[in-house]
Amino acid sequence: MLTSQLKLCITYICTGNYNLFFKDFYESFKDCFCPRNNLTFAIITDNPSAYTNYKDCKVYYIQRHYRYNDLNFIKFRKWQDILLCEDLLETQDYCFYMNGNLRCNQTVTLDELFQNKDQYAVCHSLFDLKTKPMYESLTKCKQSAAYFSAQDRSVYPNYKYFQAGNVGATSKKFLKMCKFIESCRQYDAFYGFDKYIHWHDETYYNKYVNTIIKHEPDSVNIIDGKKYLCSWLNEMKPYLPASKMILVNKDETWRKELRRK
Repeated sequence: MLTSQLKLCITYICTGNYNLFFKDFYESFKDCFCPRNNLTFAIITDNPSAYTNYKDCKVYYIQRHYRYNDLNFIKFRKWQDILLCEDLLETQDYCFYMNGNLRCNQTVTLDELFQNKDQYAVCHSLFDLKTKPMYESLTKCKQSAAYFSAQDRSVYPNYKYFQAGNVGATSKKFLKMCKFIESCRQYDAFYGFDKYIHWHDETYYNKYVNTIIKHEPDSVNIIDGKKYLCSWLNEMKPYLPASKMILVNKDETWRKELRRK
């Protein structure tokens, strides 16, 4: 069992219209996420003054302004932006990245997330890998650093597709993951392979996690996406009442804000 009063840090990209989600995100995680631990929020934002009243937040400024329709660019730069917080993350026991529109609506503990392992990975509930091989949802570019072939899948016994909206690991493993993913992104960007990547943040993340699971299967706790990253989509609605973490509908929220303005 993990002891109390560990230092935890949640990294959170909050730029442009994403600031609409922060207040509810912050309050829900303060109330329910790993209570009795020392929780800090690393806010990566283009508007630092908006977070001066949050004493447990450390703010990192970026110039890029992400609008509501800039999702692919956000995903392209995500791991690079998280590394802006490296000085803080090095001092923590456990580090996390959470999607901006995520809410924690029931108590979640470190023990259930990690199960005495170094990191956890949340399965993508909408993907049936028996009928849709994982690599088809990522990239078919064989030169890409993220490429998985059908042969790769056959030799990875626990091959799964994971969501990149709820990520956690020990500080050392978290930083190692971010740096690996960023090096892969830079490699693909240099050679022009990045244009073949479907979801930049999730594609490279899946390559990393599945590789770790293959070589260090006991180091990753695989958890159920229906319980820890449940979305508003119709296919997921039956699971929402029991889910501990849920995704708020971004498009609906943004549409309401645009109508209000």
